[in-house]
Amino acid sequence: FEMRGSFRVEQRSSHREGKFENGSYPGERSFGKSEGSTFLSFGLKSELIYKITGRHLLTFHSAYLETNPYLNNMFSNIRENNDLVLDIGKEKALGFDLAYLFRHPYFRINLNLYYLQTTDQTKLGFYYTDGIMGGEEVPSSAFVQEVLRNIDKLRFGVEFGLEVSLLNNFKFRTVGMFGQATYSNHPQLYLTSDSFNDMVDLGTSYLRNYRISNGPQQALSFGIEYSSPKYWWIGMSYNLFDNAFISVAPINRTRNFFLDSDGKPIEKIDDELAKKLLSQESLGAYSLFNVVGGKSWKVKDMYFGIFLSANNVTNTVFKTGGFEQSRNANYNTLLEDQSRQQPLFGPKYWYGMRGAYFVSVYLRL
Repeated sequence: FEMRGSFRVEQRSSHREGKFENGSYPGERSFGKSEGSTFLSFGLKSELIYKITGRHLLTFHSAYLETNPYLNNMFSNIRENNDLVLDIGKEKALGFDLAYLFRHPYFRINLNLYYLQTTDQTKLGFYYTDGIMGGEEVPSSAFVQEVLRNIDKLRFGVEFGLEVSLLNNFKFRTVGMFGQATYSNHPQLYLTSDSFNDMVDLGTSYLRNYRISNGPQQALSFGIEYSSPKYWWIGMSYNLFDNAFISVAPINRTRNFFLDSDGKPIEKIDDELAKKLLSQESLGAYSLFNVVGGKSWKVKDMYFGIFLSANNVTNTVFKTGGFEQSRNANYNTLLEDQSRQQPLFGPKYWYGMRGAYFVSVYLRL
């Protein structure tokens, strides 16, 4: 039985000092030193290892961490003014994982359960939007700074790995992950801009149970490798990915989405259509096939070798991520845009690399 632990304490003081006065934020709002902020945070980590036998091991890791806010997240628009984010505070994280490891000369098994809860996060966004319903003194269209605060997220799942040695020269491997990452609360959202004097408080952004856009939340890989006694080897893997989602637009999950230009609720809303407009898009499942290999030779006292890899051999086109645009901030404007044959402000996507091939040749003296 083994036990380890660590402890961390950090204090950070920071402020912004504007060297020039911004015409949109006159006086102390942009020029000179801002209000200072001091944060004291601490963290705890622990590790427990229980050796049932030499081949069977159980490990347990736990952690509670506080993170002081970074300077860029402390101000609603650090490039232009001294306005601090409302109620800015420390981000907190509580997590643990429980793992089982079996070691054998011919095969290995690893099984891991994990859980991570993060709270009180702050996220800033910068974009131009149409459809702000903030009253007569607030223009409906403006370039805004979106401040999303008090964000809680939950991640949990299971990971596993298996390696089997076959006939001495062959190895079979499989690894997988089945997890879920979601918003676990409804954060608060407000807007700032040089187009209006005071912030526009849009209240609650209803994000609970929406998926976090952090890549595939399910993955499975099968691989086989052959190592020849004649100093060459080759490996192949087939990889499956699923449950990847684009990032949703928080402003479209506030009350602003259902307000008309006069600030009153929109009278005629198709509930099913609104639900469809606010549903989170999945990027779909995809698979990738990869091959790697190499060969080495010894010539007198020199070693000569070559390494080759081919990723995504089937040249699959796949999306690795994306996000909803926040240009259309209410039901009417979003519906109008989505009704087009080709929406002007549809989601943006990132694509993975298609077939990629690499060759490396080396000479070692």
